[in-house]
Amino acid sequence: MLKTIRRAVEKDCQSVKDFLERAGISSQGVEETVDNFLIVEKENGEFEGTFGLEIQGHSGLLRSLVVKPTMGGEDLFALFQEILQLGKEKQLTVLYLISNKQASVQFFHLLDQTSG
Repeated sequence: MLKTIRRAVEKDCQSVKDFLERAGISSQGVEETVDNFLIVEKENGEFEGTFGLEIQGHSGLLRSLVVKPTMGGEDLFALFQEILQLGKEKQLTVLYLISNKQASVQFFHLLDQTSG
């Protein structure tokens, strides 16, 4: 089934919050920043994942990455590329990733190098 990555809009706010909360992730601040979230969805509109940015000046913090186990590696890579593109569109000069998993940090560095 085809999946689409798109920027969230105001009408997606409650759905994004519900998706994050079902995964045990805080949805605090989503209302104010919903346009800084990306959504991965199936053709039928079912959410497969979300990813957001918290912006402070020219810096951004990657937040709220939640994906269903059915989402493959290529889709995850595409989602990361899209969030990096969103950061560029928002004219961010620095992106931060907070993670307790070394693999996440290595993956982020790899993406940063490929996005040049």
